[in-house]
Amino acid sequence: MERYLGGKVGSISLLSSIESFAVKLKHLRYVIFVTVICCINHHAASQDYYHLKKEVDSLNNLASGLYHTQIESVYAISKKALDNANEIEYEYGIIYAERNLGVYYAFALKKEDDAFKYFLKSHYNAKVHYNFNDALKDEFAHEVYYTALQLANICSSKELLPQQHHFLSIAETFLLRTDYDEQQLNLLKAHKGFSYNILKQHKKALQLFIPSLEFLENKPTSSRDRRDTLFILDLRNLIAKTYCEISDFNEASVYVNKNMNMIKQLENSNYLKSITFYVLGKILIGQKRYKEALALSAERLSISETIQDTLLAYQIRGSAYYKMNDLQNAKKFLEPLLRQSKINSRKPESIEVAKILKSIYKKENNAEKLTEMEQLINSLTSKNTNTESEILYYSKMLEKENRKVEKRIHFSEKGYNLLLILCSLLLVLILLWFRFGNEKNLSD
Repeated sequence: MERYLGGKVGSISLLSSIESFAVKLKHLRYVIFVTVICCINHHAASQDYYHLKKEVDSLNNLASGLYHTQIESVYAISKKALDNANEIEYEYGIIYAERNLGVYYAFALKKEDDAFKYFLKSHYNAKVHYNFNDALKDEFAHEVYYTALQLANICSSKELLPQQHHFLSIAETFLLRTDYDEQQLNLLKAHKGFSYNILKQHKKALQLFIPSLEFLENKPTSSRDRRDTLFILDLRNLIAKTYCEISDFNEASVYVNKNMNMIKQLENSNYLKSITFYVLGKILIGQKRYKEALALSAERLSISETIQDTLLAYQIRGSAYYKMNDLQNAKKFLEPLLRQSKINSRKPESIEVAKILKSIYKKENNAEKLTEMEQLINSLTSKNTNTESEILYYSKMLEKENRKVEKRIHFSEKGYNLLLILCSLLLVLILLWFRFGNEKNLSD
């Protein structure tokens, strides 16, 4: 009887153990099933993310490739890239798209304030992620460099020299952290030359402009692209204008004549053509060849295609008449030019034209107009505290936002590490539960 009971109890204990194991196995199957479903969903989500990320990269690359050919198309492409990047929280895509939008506002619409906001946001975000994203470190460094360069340009046009030097310094620092080439370094030198021109240190500007130009000119023709050609034309015009500032008109004409031969064969470059003819007009006036300057401006007006063409021709025409002491004809072109320059916020041109008109009104003893020009010149040459304070305010606001981003990135990294630890502990507990649970059932 005892043996029978003992055998029965042993059988019941074994059966209980098997049933307990079966229940645990059933639970484990459920856990495995849920885990597999989660993995499938995660894989599908990853595939969607990868597909959208690739699409954002393609859109951004397409937009940046249209800077010099179809800039008017950049907005729609960049906006779509930005929307898609925001949807999947793809930070590099967001930064790149905002940079493209900054380029559109700066060069297509000439709206520097809007461009500044896009560039500044992109710039600070890139600096934050440069410190935390090792996988895209080079890409973020390039974005910091490029946006700093554009911000320096805008500060230059607003004559905010401390801010301009600040951004140029950042641009140089981050360029040297990338896999840069000699051309990018020369581009940066050329931008530094702009700041010396504003400071009226024209010889220092030439020391930076000329080596940059020589580097591009010495590149094999087969390896030059359209952007190289446009930059060569732009640099020659800048060098010629700088020589005009120091009254070396013969040296200036050397660079303009080279451009005149090139622009005849170049398509879709009206802006550069207008600037080249404008610089040629300044040289002719500087050499006292006023009739030739008038003939040139008349020819440009007859084929003018843009407001830019017209304004530059008006400036040459008005300046030539002024030098010939034909004050009535000078006013005929310079007064409407000044009105339009003020509307377009073209500060350097406005100052130059206002000074000529001031001299004309002084000769005419027109006290009212003379006072008006003096007030205008004072307002244009005074420090633009509103713009400066706006830049400072916006910079501080973005620094605050990016401190939040830094905290979020730190929190995400800590959260991810904590999740790994918890998952590991959970796995250990499940294994211990199976092992000791089975041993207990077997002992019972």
